[in-house]
Amino acid sequence: MAGTAVKADVAIWNVATHKPGRCFSGGTSGKVAFSPNGRYLAVCDEENGSSTTVWDARTGKEVRAFGSTTGFSVAFSPDGRIHRRRL
Repeated sequence: MAGTAVKADVAIWNVATHKPGRCFSGGTSGKVAFSPNGRYLAVCDEENGSSTTVWDARTGKEVRAFGSTTGFSVAFSPDGRIHRRRL
């Protein structure tokens, strides 16, 4: 599960311990999506530059970044492609 953490903008939470695990910067809008295989986490950040960043959820490394996402939501299709849609 991914959500807002106290000391980071987005964290992957351990549902068994109820504590945050790996943390990612950016994404204060709360728009996040996991890829179907759980490897990637896409995070929209409308407050700090209006961008979407795709992270490797295992390593914490940035994989790709998109600019100008104001008013967008993010999702992955079943085949793993990322989709950004204007709300």
